[in-house]
Formats: sequence, structure tokens, C-alpha cells
Amino acid sequence: MIKLHITYITSEDISSGLFASQVLAPIKKMAELNPDREFHLIVTNRPWKYIKHRKTLKLLRKSFLLKNNIFLKYIPLLPPLRNFTKSKFLSKIAIYYVSFVLSIFARKKNTLYHARGYLDCAAGLFANLKPMIFEPRSLWILENIAMGSLIRGSEAEKYWRKIEKICSLESEKVVSINHQMANYFTKNYNFKKKNIIIPISYSDKIFYYDLDKRKKLRKRLFLDNKEVFVYSGSLGMTKIGVNAIIKIIFQIKKSFKNAFFLFLTPAYESSSIQKITNKAGIGNTDFKLIHPNFNEISDYLSASDYGYHALPAQPDSFTRMGTKIVEYLAVGLPVIVNENVGAAANIIKFQNLGISINQHSNSKNINKRLSIISKINRSNRINFAKENFEISKVAQKYLKIYENIDTYIVKNT
Repeated sequence: MIKLHITYITSEDISSGLFASQVLAPIKKMAELNPDREFHLIVTNRPWKYIKHRKTLKLLRKSFLLKNNIFLKYIPLLPPLRNFTKSKFLSKIAIYYVSFVLSIFARKKNTLYHARGYLDCAAGLFANLKPMIFEPRSLWILENIAMGSLIRGSEAEKYWRKIEKICSLESEKVVSINHQMANYFTKNYNFKKKNIIIPISYSDKIFYYDLDKRKKLRKRLFLDNKEVFVYSGSLGMTKIGVNAIIKIIFQIKKSFKNAFFLFLTPAYESSSIQKITNKAGIGNTDFKLIHPNFNEISDYLSASDYGYHALPAQPDSFTRMGTKIVEYLAVGLPVIVNENVGAAANIIKFQNLGISINQHSNSKNINKRLSIISKINRSNRINFAKENFEISKVAQKYLKIYENIDTYIVKNT
């Protein structure tokens, strides 16, 4: 049977952890599992980031030399996109510009296109790159409304609703990260068979529990008599979750007298973390800020006792999960979220993987529930992560979609 080449289109920053874990890692795993299929990765990034990206590009291309079926096109021509969603005119310009770029660089024959995000999907479809798989990864319109970069009821919002409809209806498949997101597309566009659920993924070669690292790091950081609560990852471009994080820290502090807060963030978040610790009243001896590289995160998670995440109430709260939640579970940490990390709260509650709290949660009750959950064997949480989010299983789900579209194309040509 003919195997279509896969052209994966994304504008994720190639130096980000999100690109490494949710774009590059799945493509590498798919290429490994399906060596007879070619994977072409098109990345559009901003031109002024090229100098910063040169080292990453060199490492990427070197790693691809060992794989004969992965090819990278890095295009540093992405226009400035800050607040472009507020304007219908700027939104249209951005989509048509990226569409023009893709029409030049994307291969045209025997190809299945896989776009990550609304902009890349719309640009690909406008360039007549079909068949297309639309992978939104978030309900982007609702996310932008929450951040204030898209005004509800505006002409710009109406335009992006139109784009969402085009991407949903003209793509062969729509890939959602959970049932809540899939239900949104089914409800709004009246299709069910087109919906595929493929969750956030992680590699158990990178994220795993290491007892030796735990002992060494806890000794080095003087954590032996502490309950360590870790926050891993960035705070987002608009820092929309900062106040929610401060509130959950307050609740943890009330619940655990020996709480220690470990922050694993990119270096550019330093000033924001300092503001958080000041407002939350965390003393200098009760927290540590570390900027680990991607491969070190698992070590510090192993040294921790609980992982937490919090968000404010948003229009898309019901779909919220977070890569960090999966990484916490992969290392076996009990997870603490507030109710606005909706999809994660749902899983944690019904699978007994941690606790979901709100502003009315009692500190004694939080302590009691977490003490009970922490006594559950760590391997239960690790096994749950492997069964549901491990990258081999996720890659196989993507490959199944590709194979089904291969079959459909052959039958109809």
C-alpha cells in the first residue's frame, strides 16, 4: 500500500520544552516505529530568534542524520504575532502570509499534512495543502479571550470562529487532547467520527523516578525534613495564572508547616517567581528557584513530594490539562490542582492520583487527603502515566490515523 509522506507544520519555538516533548519527540518515535514512511517537519519561527536557535538547529540536524526518514525545514520568516488576534485585518494578513510561505516550501505530491494549531492549519488549507489533520492542542479562541488578546463579540472573534469551522470541517481528522475538547468540536460542528483523542505525551526515557537522584538532591538542597512541592514549567506569555498559583501556595502553606517550594522554570521567569514568593510570603529558606535543562527536570521531580498547578477561571477551563501534570505523574508524584485545571482535576479525582482544591478547601482536609494519597504506592501513578501518556502509545495512535487516511486515499483514487 502507498504510504503518504507526512508533512508536520508548526510554529512552536524550537528551543522550547513544548517543542521538544510534544512535537519533536512524537515525530522521532513515529519515524522509529514506521521507518518506511517519510516525515517532513516544517517549522516557522520569527527571524530575530534565528541566532538564538542556531545551536538547537545544529543539534536537531545532527540527530536527524541517524534517521533516514526525518527531514527538517526551518523557516525564520514568521511575522510578529503579538496581539494580532485582536484585529481581523491583521489576523487575515498573518494567515495569508504564512499560507504563501507554506505554498513555497511544502512538498505537494503524495503528502498528508498535519498542522499543530489554528494558524498553521488555516494557512495550510488556504494553500490547498490537503488532506489535512487539524490538531488544535487547545481551544485557542477561548484561550485568547481569557488572555484578553481576543475580544468576545468582536469582528476578529467572528473571523477566528470562521477559521475554526474551516479547519474542523475541511480537515480529514481533528485531534483533541481529551474528551472535553473532543466534545466541544462534536457539539459545535456535529461530527463524531472525525474526532480523535490523543493526549499529551511524555517519554519514560526522560521522565522517570530516580531514587538515587532523589537522595542526592534532597541532601544537597537540605530537604530531608521537608515536604517538597514543585512547580515545573513556564507561567505562560501573559502570566495569567500567577494569582491562582499564589492562592494555591497559600493553601499549601496553611496545610503543611514544613512545606518547601521548588520552582523549575526557564530563566526568563525569575522576576515573576520572585514576585510570587514575595506575595505568598515564602521566606528565602523555604523555596528554591532552579533553571534546569530539559533532561534535568526529571531529577528534581524525583526529589519532590508533590506537584501542583493552578489556573484562574477561564472559558476553556473544562479542557485544561497541562504537560506538567503528565510529567508529575510520570515520576509518581501526587498532583494538586485547583478546579480550573478542569480536565486534570477530573482525571485526578476519579483515578485517585492527587487532589483538586478550591478557595473553600479546608487546610486540615487538604493535609489529611494528601497524606492518604502519598501512602499509595508511587508505581500506581507511574503505571497510570505509562498506560495513558507514554510516547510509544501516543505515537501508535498517530500512525493509526495516517494508515487509515492512506487506505481511504487509495480507495478513492
